[in-house]
Amino acid sequence: MIAKPRTLLHVAISVEFLKWKDRLYKDVPPEPEWDSSVDEATRQAREEGYMAKVNAATKDVLEEYTKWRANNDEALDESR
Repeated sequence: MIAKPRTLLHVAISVEFLKWKDRLYKDVPPEPEWDSSVDEATRQAREEGYMAKVNAATKDVLEEYTKWRANNDEALDESR
């Protein structure tokens, strides 16, 4: 199988895709120490609180990424 030559556009799209990986996770708060000695309801409430922080921190960037991905999906497929 002969590989297709990579164009400058393919390289640029690949680089941009890698940058998105960093952007998607840079604002995620660090995961807390999970205390296994607490009851299930407390553990679940803490987990839900943490997930709410994660969702709030990543909501806008996920929307941006979804738009970028939709606009560049074809070029991404070609660059692989």
